[in-house]
Amino acid sequence: MISVNSGILRQFLRGLPLVRDLRGVLMNLDSRLASLERRVERNESREYMDQALAVVSEFWRSYDLRVEPDCPPILVDLFHSNTEYLWRNLVIAKLVQHVTAAPLVGLFGEPGVVGSATGGQLSRGNNVRLASAFGVNRFIDAPNEDALCAAERPASVAIADLAASQSDGTPLAPAAIAKLREVRTESGFPLGRAIQETFMRAELMPTVLAGTRLRHWTKRVLGFVDFAERLIATMHPAVFVTGHVDYCPWGTLAELLVRRGGRVVWYRGDCRLPIHILDQIDETSTLNGMIRRLERNAFCEFEHQIDGDADLAFRIDALAEARSAAVRKGVGRHCRWVSVNPAADSRAVPVTFQNNNLPTYCLFAHTFTDQPAADEALFVDYLEWVEETCRHAATTQAYNLIVKIHPLDRYYDHSGAADRLAAEFETTANVRFTRDAIEPQQLAEHCVLGLTVRGTPGLEMTELGLPMMLAGRGLYSGTGICLTPRTRTEYFDLLAGGPPFPIDIATQSRRARRYMAFDRHWSAPMTPLVPSFNGRSATDPDLWILIINGIRSACLETDQVARALARAWSKGSAKVISAEADELFASAASCGQAH
Repeated sequence: MISVNSGILRQFLRGLPLVRDLRGVLMNLDSRLASLERRVERNESREYMDQALAVVSEFWRSYDLRVEPDCPPILVDLFHSNTEYLWRNLVIAKLVQHVTAAPLVGLFGEPGVVGSATGGQLSRGNNVRLASAFGVNRFIDAPNEDALCAAERPASVAIADLAASQSDGTPLAPAAIAKLREVRTESGFPLGRAIQETFMRAELMPTVLAGTRLRHWTKRVLGFVDFAERLIATMHPAVFVTGHVDYCPWGTLAELLVRRGGRVVWYRGDCRLPIHILDQIDETSTLNGMIRRLERNAFCEFEHQIDGDADLAFRIDALAEARSAAVRKGVGRHCRWVSVNPAADSRAVPVTFQNNNLPTYCLFAHTFTDQPAADEALFVDYLEWVEETCRHAATTQAYNLIVKIHPLDRYYDHSGAADRLAAEFETTANVRFTRDAIEPQQLAEHCVLGLTVRGTPGLEMTELGLPMMLAGRGLYSGTGICLTPRTRTEYFDLLAGGPPFPIDIATQSRRARRYMAFDRHWSAPMTPLVPSFNGRSATDPDLWILIINGIRSACLETDQVARALARAWSKGSAKVISAEADELFASAASCGQAH
């Protein structure tokens, strides 16, 4: 009633003449009405939240899950302010408990990037309340403190020297960043990489700066490393459940635990629940590097199952094409951050160049602070990659280069680096920066090559028939779908050489569709205990309504995620694959036999 009446009243009031005495009254009344509406919405959300927590608590009690209090515990990531993210952590942790019988321990606090990432909106009270509904009754508050001066002295001194090598606040030279990335603790933990990515994400800067802030983040990351190592040594946790394996605290704790013999259960915040179990790491790799190998092995096994049967392969490819067409039409999604109808507001205007005889490449820029140290790369960060590629284009004049700035660039980079580069190359005839939402098919038709480090365009543009080259390694780079040069020299030689490129794009386009269908739809399990991820907050009543209705239709005995986790648990490091994916191959094969 309030929302309807307030709308009518506002329409009436705004139709009145805004004489001097009336203006302030109307503005005050409008503000009060808006405040009242927000209060009603908050109360409505709170009621639904209370109901959802009561329902989920009763759901778990009804199964009387066996918990062995002396088992090494499962650490649950509560380092977040987004309720939907926390809900997924708790559901997955509870399903891991269903497999292991281990007790749950909640971790909260604002160490590392958490304080800056949540904008001070993290509520310990709300997070404890959520976790308590899942049977979590023990919590640990992670400190956000500097390390003691004596902590990891050799590593600290090496980084301090790098911080002092240039003027305070100036971008650290790429050679110095390369040295920073090589710094490790005495136990082998890659401290420098953790500091690099944490610095950039927390400061929202496209590269590491020398001086005060580098020293600050060195102390903070070392402080959390000390806390995490003591936690692991005293509590001996078996598992850490999280949706992040980058930055401090998430990536730091995850890698330290795996190096000490524990496991990490990591999921991606996509529409379904892609999950990986990580329980080992070699000295030269990262957790993302491990995930890349698991992805490669799982996809190779998937293709091995179908490529020996031509009819089965044909049917699987037809299903993958149907899934891809649904996504293009806005019926489905591959990734949660891709708009439901990506072409609706797109301007299908190709960028023009003075010399149209040159081949045109499109560089799909990342947000500069997004996982800069996740895996192997040809450049020390995304900024160096964009700068050096633009300089190569300008120097060689061998190709036209469109730099498509990421839509979230200004949200994740407060330095204006993309605008600075656009201004720097404004007079370069064969380099153009754009923020236009150009429809992907237009780019595929207008360009002969696309560039990314490890982004989703590597798959999505390949599917549309545009050869893609990676300047690094990512989840799908081990599959052979994209060009993956091993060195900078090879990267720049391919750019200068131009088409045709050493890739069978028809084959790789088909394989990209297969991979996206396999990874994001067929293999990824789902449970009615969580809604499809959309980043909703606790004040959104729709989130709680979806959760309540989902719980009422849930059944733990046949839950897809519970079954998939149980099947994968004995394998060690593994991609968690739903049983239904195997059944899909069998049903497709039987359909072929019937005809």
